[in-house]
Amino acid sequence: MLNRLRARVAAALLAATVLLTAGCGVPLQDDPALLQQSPAPPVPTSAPSGMNAVRVYLIRDGRLEPVTRTSDNTSARSLVELLIEGPTAAEEAAGATTAVAPGEFQVDQAPSWRSPGVSVTINVPVQFTQIDGDLQLLATAQLVWTATELRPRGLVRMTFNGEPIELPTDRGLTSGAVRRSDFFSVAPRGARLESADPE
Repeated sequence: MLNRLRARVAAALLAATVLLTAGCGVPLQDDPALLQQSPAPPVPTSAPSGMNAVRVYLIRDGRLEPVTRTSDNTSARSLVELLIEGPTAAEEAAGATTAVAPGEFQVDQAPSWRSPGVSVTINVPVQFTQIDGDLQLLATAQLVWTATELRPRGLVRMTFNGEPIELPTDRGLTSGAVRRSDFFSVAPRGARLESADPE
């Protein structure tokens, strides 16, 4: 009697399973089959339409490190503005920092009669002039590398209230125009440095 009851319960369960499977539209198969998974949508590798992928230079482990930003403007002024925004929360968590304090940086790409051959002139705020020691070298390198991202061989002059200021470089202090190669000691790892643009 108990065996008959067990057989009826098993038969009822089997029938219910068949009905549920049929109701779901999944046909029964004698052999297992490999299910095909739809591929994941591709991850976009370029900037959105109308935007450009550009690089600015932060600091990690005492050296410059390029990071990507998107912008609809690739002028030196726009790149410096992106740099001044500093690292994102994710970049900070990964160890990126900046030596450039926020402030009013005026960036001029037009050549000046006072600075022949100069690609970019950056008039810095008072906060920049108050940075000391190695941090000033790093801050200067960040600005120079970022401002010349689209013209790597360009020269940059920095001023305060329109007058040239003394800047630290690998070769000592200078109030003249500087280029990327003046900051080779903190250049990004693996970076290639080029000579100045022909005048």
